Amino acid sequence: MKAIKLCFIVLLSIILLHSFDFVRSEAPNEFTLEEQDEPTTSTSTGLSILEETRVKLLSEEFIILEMEFFDLQLKNLLGSEFWLDLHKMEHYKDIIRAILKYWKHFSDPNHKIHQENVVRFYVSNQKEMRKDLLSDYSRYRESSAAMVTKFVKNVTKYSCYRMKNTLVLFYLIFSSEPEYLVSAFLLYLLICSFRELAFSSFSTSFVKVMKNEDQLGSKMIVLGGSLVSRLIFSIQRVCFQYNKVQYPISAENQMIRNPINTQTFILEEFGLQFCLSLLELAANEEVIIDFKYLLLFFGSRMELAAEVLLAFDILKEAIRLATYLTEAISLLLNDNNAFQTIVTKIMDLYGINIWDIKKRFNECILVKEKYPVLNGIVSTTDYQKKARKRSRSRTEKSKISLRSKYSFF
Repeated sequence: MKAIKLCFIVLLSIILLHSFDFVRSEAPNEFTLEEQDEPTTSTSTGLSILEETRVKLLSEEFIILEMEFFDLQLKNLLGSEFWLDLHKMEHYKDIIRAILKYWKHFSDPNHKIHQENVVRFYVSNQKEMRKDLLSDYSRYRESSAAMVTKFVKNVTKYSCYRMKNTLVLFYLIFSSEPEYLVSAFLLYLLICSFRELAFSSFSTSFVKVMKNEDQLGSKMIVLGGSLVSRLIFSIQRVCFQYNKVQYPISAENQMIRNPINTQTFILEEFGLQFCLSLLELAANEEVIIDFKYLLLFFGSRMELAAEVLLAFDILKEAIRLATYLTEAISLLLNDNNAFQTIVTKIMDLYGINIWDIKKRFNECILVKEKYPVLNGIVSTTDYQKKARKRSRSRTEKSKISLRSKYSFF
């Protein structure tokens, strides 16, 4: 009996094994050698997997580029050899130049750039890449109230130590309203650099400002003016928890002195980065830039909020002495007398002597000499020529005075 059972079990096993082998031979092989290797080309765009990855790695950089191309009008600078070298983007030159050309011919659907594989991949994946950066990103134009609501909703994602990333998020929210973009970024800069809020997270400081604890909201309005007050009042309208907060401006608030914390960075390091940023502006060849947008420009190049505000104010003071932007840059690089005037003004605003920012300017000048596009930065400015004329005029007047006083001479 046992022998019969054993034979039956063996026979059943043979049948089952044969059936399994038959089914396996009919089913497609899931692990063929060809399919183990990743496909080298995307069927939709013609790009290799490696090239697609290279494009996606630039998702954050594309946002900054878009802002600088359309809002800051840095079209002559972006994609140039100087810009590529300075930002270490030579490896991505083909991608960046293709996207810049696509933006240039965006309104001409018949232009051949629209057929480039890189451009096709970028266009078809743009929304996905942006949602990876900001989950509630919308490509459709939103109302001001909706944008401000989204700004508050994402407040925990903003960091004082990841300024470029935060600027990208602001642009994804406010790209259709540049005024709100500047307002949001200025409020961010003030919160992140204000002495009384040092070492606090942005989200914690933001709540204190909106609740006007220790008059922080009032102080932000004094420092940021109408740009900041507009955003704060817009937030009040969409956030019920803040809508009854008052922001009185006292005489004491208006007398704030040296509110920006400048102890967090080294002046020499800041000076080199500031100088290189000035070269970028000069390389753009006198395209007129709305001055407040320079906050966004420095925001994508500096490391800390206080550095952005300091760079902005130094350049602002230089422009007051000059006729146009390139001359202001030349003054900062070449004219010690003009720079001393600026040093005095910044001392009054920030309580620091910025003379040391010029210690590494020589390194910056060496960079300038490598690129013909920077030849527009002259060593002698109109301001200096006028100053010399004024000096000669005063000398002549002095001689005339002496002659009239001492006629026997």
